[in-house]
Amino acid sequence: MVLTTALALAIAGILLVRQGWGAKRGVALGGWAAVGAAVVLLAAGDGAWGIAVGATVAMLVAFGLLAREGLRTAPTRTPPQRQPASVTLPHRALGVGRRLLVFVLVVPVGVAASYVFAIGAEGAAARLGWHPADRTAVAFVTAPVAWTVLVSVQLIQPGPSRMVLPPAVCAAIGLLLWWPL
Repeated sequence: MVLTTALALAIAGILLVRQGWGAKRGVALGGWAAVGAAVVLLAAGDGAWGIAVGATVAMLVAFGLLAREGLRTAPTRTPPQRQPASVTLPHRALGVGRRLLVFVLVVPVGVAASYVFAIGAEGAAARLGWHPADRTAVAFVTAPVAWTVLVSVQLIQPGPSRMVLPPAVCAAIGLLLWWPL
């Protein structure tokens, strides 16, 4: 029953993400929340096997939506004119400094925050009585997933000053998870 519910939630989540892809950001976020909830249910109910089944079903639904959109899109008669890619270097020192700051905030700061979050998740799993091997697996899986989400959130921010808050929140949540209550 849990598997069926979680798979239905994953499918609904993918459909919501597609529905909100245009300008309906809240719908897309709701879809991602549904997918996240499905992953938690699948992990709790069937472990890694449940997550693998859920991911496969979600990817098949996403592939089906992509194939449908591809079939609906009419081919163009004339190919679009291609412009050669150009990389322009900043002309002012401020541009170089800003890019360096973005790199520092996204890579070392983001990685550190994701590791704090992963250690917090491992600590929470320890308090829940999980086996040490399972706790280690949680930490190893959580760190890259947290960093991927964190990078995605940071890179959509309008500037470096707004890129500071996401890793701070991620690290704070990790500390709260780790801290014994």
